[in-house]
Amino acid sequence: MYEEELAVALSLARQAGARAVAARSGPFDILHKPDRSLVTTVDRELDRFLVDQLRARFPDDAVVGEESVELRDDRGGARRIWFVDPIDGTTNYVLGIAEFTVLVGLAEAGRPVLGVVVDPEADVAYTAVAGGPALKHEAGRPPTPIHASAHETVEGARLVRSVSRRPSASEEYLARFGVAPPTRVGSFGLRICRVAEGSADFTYSTDFRGGVWDLCGPFAILEAAGGRATDLRGRPVRLTLRPDDRPMDLLVSNGRLHARLLEVFRDRPR
Repeated sequence: MYEEELAVALSLARQAGARAVAARSGPFDILHKPDRSLVTTVDRELDRFLVDQLRARFPDDAVVGEESVELRDDRGGARRIWFVDPIDGTTNYVLGIAEFTVLVGLAEAGRPVLGVVVDPEADVAYTAVAGGPALKHEAGRPPTPIHASAHETVEGARLVRSVSRRPSASEEYLARFGVAPPTRVGSFGLRICRVAEGSADFTYSTDFRGGVWDLCGPFAILEAAGGRATDLRGRPVRLTLRPDDRPMDLLVSNGRLHARLLEVFRDRPR
């Protein structure tokens, strides 16, 4: 199931990633969205490429791009909705930091059923479909199944955090419980994949301002790898287009560690 969709999504994401790398030397325009986050003309060009190609291949599906949101909610007459983020980590892209990704996800009845995350600079991709394994694709090697780690205690847990964020009070609080010093990765989608592949045990955000296009594909990979995602109260994260810009809080873990992390976050200082 979803073999055709996965092949198309992976091919398109790789093409978009190659085009992003080629366009990086410029020139391109850097703009600000209403929320003051950065967007470039490369983001918009690749968004249109991905949206147009997916609509052409799957005309009965809805397709939503971060830079061309036309579907205002998740009803839209379509049971299946594609979500694409042409450059997850635009700030990194602008600053010349290697860690940006192309994200493609498919949701069916509100559930992520397919995910593709491409790291074009590293020539690495992560994929998964519902009911299938999560896979890591590296140049010159066959796809390899990935699994979330088996780590069960907060002590020694490996945290992966944003490369652009300064250490926070939450990180200082977690350190009291023996959480390992965090590694830093730019793209939120790539951080989720680090948890899915077992090279990190958890990541979180207390003020996530991204959209469903940032989460759909990575969540499909995380779920297939045995991980778990909720908000910081343990509630499921609904993959819908939110009508406002209010930040969300998120906890992504290997699954085994999740309940204990929720307890720790419940008592953290505000």
